[in-house]
Order: sequence, then C-alpha cells, then structure tokens
Amino acid sequence: MSSELMNYLPIPVHWRRILLAAALFWSIREITFPLREKNLNGEVVVITGAGGGIGRLMAIRLAKNGCKLALLDVNLEAAEKVAAELRAMGSVAKAYKSDVSNRESVRDCAKAVLEEFGRCDILINNAGIVSGDKLLDESDAKTQATLNINTLGIMWMLKEFLPGMIQRKHGHCVTIASSAGRVGVAGLVSYCASKFGAVGVDESLRSELNVVCPQVKTTVVCPGYINTGMFEGARMRSTIPLFDPLVNLLMPVLEPEYVADKIVAAIKRNQTVLVMPKFAYLSYLFRALIPTAQLDIAMGILGVSHSMSHFKQTRTLPASQ
Repeated sequence: MSSELMNYLPIPVHWRRILLAAALFWSIREITFPLREKNLNGEVVVITGAGGGIGRLMAIRLAKNGCKLALLDVNLEAAEKVAAELRAMGSVAKAYKSDVSNRESVRDCAKAVLEEFGRCDILINNAGIVSGDKLLDESDAKTQATLNINTLGIMWMLKEFLPGMIQRKHGHCVTIASSAGRVGVAGLVSYCASKFGAVGVDESLRSELNVVCPQVKTTVVCPGYINTGMFEGARMRSTIPLFDPLVNLLMPVLEPEYVADKIVAAIKRNQTVLVMPKFAYLSYLFRALIPTAQLDIAMGILGVSHSMSHFKQTRTLPASQ
C-alpha cells in the first residue's frame, strides 16, 4: 500500500504502521508455512468425537495424507460408519466407543488403541457438547457435563497418550477449542468456561513441553460458529441492524470443509494457534486496548452479544442430562 494512500486513512500514523506490519507478517507467514509442512504419511492419529461433523472431515483428510486412524466417539455406530468409509478409501481405520468425560472409559479405550496401533503420534481432542442455555436456566447436570467433556476430557486423553509421545520425542497434541474460549458470549456461560479451560490447557501444556520435550508440538484451534448443526440458528447479529452485512462479512458462519482443511494444514505446519475467521485474531488486541465498558458496546455492534438469541438445540445431549 502506497504512502499516499495511507495518508487518506482516518487513523493515526502509528496505527497505520501496525496495520502494515500485521499485513506483512501474515503475507510472509502464508508464503513460508507451506514450504515447511511435515509429512504425515504413516502417522497414527487418535480423534475424539470422530463420528461426524468436523471429526469425520478431519479423519478423511488425514487418511488422504496416509495416516492411520483411531476413531473415538461415544456413539460407536457413527464412528464405525466413518471407519468403514476410510477403509473403503484404502486407509487403516478402527472405531472405538469412548466417553471422554469418564476417566475409566478413557483409560480402557486408550489401552485398546495402543494394543492395536502401538502408539499415538497425533492426538486430536475434538469431542464437545453445547447446551446453549443461560446460566440460571441450565441444569446442574448440563453444566457438569459440559465441563467434563469439553475440558476434563482433554486432560484425561492427554494423560493416556502424551507419555508415549514424550518418550519417543515425537508427537502432536491438537485441541479443538472455540472463539468462545477467547471471548465470553451471552447464553454460553458453561460452554465458554469449558473452552476457556481448553485454551488454558493447551497454553500451559505448550509451556511445559517447551521445557521437557519441545519435539512434541501443540495446536489450539479457535473457530467461530461452524455450519455443522451444533450451533443451529446462531449467527452474529449486530445491535445496529445496518451493520449486519459487514458483521457477517467479518465473522461469517464457517463451512465445515473449510475448517477441516485449515486444521489439517495447521497440523502439517506445526502452527500453534489457529483462529477462524481471521478477523477473530484481533479479539486479544481489542481486549488489551479498549476499556471494558466500551468493549462490551463493541461486542454488541459486532454481533457477539446476541449471536445465541436464535440458537436451536439440535444435538442430543448425554442421557445424564
């Protein structure tokens, strides 16, 4: 961008420089990352919540990269269908029933996976639930299940498969979190708490691994709403309707195929943080620079505050709920 054009931008000069530096950084990153993608052929991948949605799509893409797949899901029938689909493609895949919120279930499943495949090279913690109730309307069972599955389940899986990665000095731990793990959203208190927890697990784990075993990599994925049916009816709705087209341009509902492609690319590139859409990367910058009261107003204008106002529960929650 020329200096003449920059002079017409209605923002201070130092902010223009920051924007130019950010644009340069992202350009260099997008050019260099593909040049150092790692080969996944032969890697053993364990995916939770693999019976459908993003889990299934990631499994298909990883199978095409030559990976062997252990597909974990509380719904064994759904996982079996995905495994059969992958085997039809010529890939090695096996389905397992596992409730990630249950410590014993995770331990038993991990034992079976390691007996079959011998190791886990890439662990993708993808299983998750959402109730979409306001805090005071949500049952205690739903709150507990959300935290157990979305946060504790990640730690149970890591405790089973991470030791082998550290021993071999080879591995990759992927946490499918959410933009709701970076910004609080009305109507998602327990979900946000669980995803903030997931982001915290990843960040702390990365810090630990940098000390004890830097060869094991981590990636945390923070997407916005995805068009899988899990967040049926949710979308950004600005408090100023005139801004809705711009808001939905900046923060669109993501297509699952796009999300799966980006996640697999991030794994191959050892990318530590993946946020979608790209505009959401600015959330931390906004929180650092804008006073809280004004930030709350901005969240309303950007449609975050009312995004769950038309949410419809389409996914069956665990029976205990």
